[in-house]
Amino acid sequence: MTRTLLSRPGDPPFDRWTLVHIASGVGLGLLGTPWWLAVALLAVYELFEAALRRRRSGKGVFEHESLANIVADIVVGLAGWAVAKWAWWGHL
Repeated sequence: MTRTLLSRPGDPPFDRWTLVHIASGVGLGLLGTPWWLAVALLAVYELFEAALRRRRSGKGVFEHESLANIVADIVVGLAGWAVAKWAWWGHL
């Protein structure tokens, strides 16, 4: 049986963890984090996930993620940051 594109968990850009990434961005926005630091923290977290990701052995804390999913996690986190920063602080 052949695998289709986006057939594994972590392949689609948006998954069950998307809301968690939005919430982390909201938290950063409510803290008043500058945009550049929010982007850096969201990206560093993705690197942390990659370091703890399951490899072929099946052992690891996090499961496979595609590049599209990683980019989407950062983008939705930044969107959550923007909404919270604007709503709480009145500016970006």
